[in-house]
Amino acid sequence: MAAITRLEKTFYRLQAQIVSLDWAFEQIQQTPGVILEIGLGLGRTYQYIRQHLPQRQIIVFERDVHSYEECTPPDCDIILGDIFSTLVSHADRFKNRTALINSDIGSFDKVSNRQKAALLSQLIPPYLRENAIVLSDLPLQLQGCESLELPGNARKDSYYIYRKSES
Repeated sequence: MAAITRLEKTFYRLQAQIVSLDWAFEQIQQTPGVILEIGLGLGRTYQYIRQHLPQRQIIVFERDVHSYEECTPPDCDIILGDIFSTLVSHADRFKNRTALINSDIGSFDKVSNRQKAALLSQLIPPYLRENAIVLSDLPLQLQGCESLELPGNARKDSYYIYRKSES
């Protein structure tokens, strides 16, 4: 069997991301808390979340803002700087207050992805309130969270879902 192309990987990731986000929106309806977007990119996912959860505060962690104008959060909702440093420096601010985290910072660099996944796995758990959902383009090892199957017909290992276990 031939390896899938980068185009196919991107397609499968985006397809899984959309169905995972839609599923997560339903899951957190009764879970109060902020939404964190780790990695803004062009802002398409931020805009999608904003459209579906207009009442929620969405905080974005990003190194540099290069998003489309209509996909850019207000300045007060952007935390600029090295994502890992800012996740550390804002941990107390959002400790146990986050209902949903979407992390989309992977690349095609396998070594870099492993390093990012290891750091995120350490930094994310304190942010999560009970029953919070984490969506990620990288496989994570989140203490206190269970790994869940992707919803619908999303291709396995194209996106990842975790839920914070009840205490």
